[in-house]
Amino acid sequence: MNDALPDVLQASVDGMISKTKTKLIAPILTVGILRRYVLNGIVEFSEQEMRQAYEAEVCATVREVLGHNLHVGGKYEDAYCSRTLPKYGIVVPIAIRRYQAASEVVEHAASVVAYIRGRIPEFVARKLGGITQIQSVADRAALASEPANFISLLDQDMQRSPSHFEIISFAVLRVHLEKFACKIYRSSRTSAHDSGVDIATDYGTVYQIKKMRLNTQEDVEEVYSELLTNFDQGRLQDRKVVLIIDDLSSNCRQFLMNMRVQPLVRKDILTLAGLLSEEEDRQKVLRLVREEFEREYRSDVCMACRNRPRIAGCEFIPSVSVTVQPELTDL
Repeated sequence: MNDALPDVLQASVDGMISKTKTKLIAPILTVGILRRYVLNGIVEFSEQEMRQAYEAEVCATVREVLGHNLHVGGKYEDAYCSRTLPKYGIVVPIAIRRYQAASEVVEHAASVVAYIRGRIPEFVARKLGGITQIQSVADRAALASEPANFISLLDQDMQRSPSHFEIISFAVLRVHLEKFACKIYRSSRTSAHDSGVDIATDYGTVYQIKKMRLNTQEDVEEVYSELLTNFDQGRLQDRKVVLIIDDLSSNCRQFLMNMRVQPLVRKDILTLAGLLSEEEDRQKVLRLVREEFEREYRSDVCMACRNRPRIAGCEFIPSVSVTVQPELTDL
């Protein structure tokens, strides 16, 4: 069925998917309205009808296609039907706040639906990486039982994105420092404007995390200047600021240490992870990573279901999956 897609239409759909920044809103909206055409022959939609089609399709995608609600189901905005879908030739404005599915899209509606639904798992898996492998207690236990595989997954995912880098660094540090009765906290999100504090502690030290490499004097001076802006001089002088980055040259490391900033690189974090000799501790790292991604990437549509569930008893409603299900509370 996918072979029936004309090259131009497939290229347009591929562009819409690949250029999606967060949570696949436009592709799922496209599937939602086209499924209404396939099932009921509807080709014209108001903004409200498009929103309803989108939210219904998020539920279907989570339950039938992905099996989880991460990196899908972002908050709907009217701009998706007024600008994004027309841009890719999916719908055509026909009146104020009314749209019609484009004729070529309608002609190949079933194929477009099948094609997008086939691409979604691959796209999400590529964005999330190993997170898709640690959804359940059994998944985490199996991975934690093999230290080499555990370290390999952390290493690969830390290189995947700034979000992976920050969340994995936090999880490893938290489990490691708990052994010394030190507590650390990550209350913001990876994209938050939090004045540089990515991780706070109960002993005064703060951590700033940047997925970057420092190779030149100019690089390190720029980063240090930012630290001076974000943190008071006293905290810096007391060596209470830790900079976690991907890598740095020996000269840049020496500069930071001279400025009383402690640098940690990806290899340092992985070394700490390798020191977790107990399988229980490795499972805890994986659980923390899963929970932090849940907090950041959980579907907004699923979140809305906490107050008025779309499907009674759905396992993906946050009030059920986050606070009750054993796999999110047990190691």
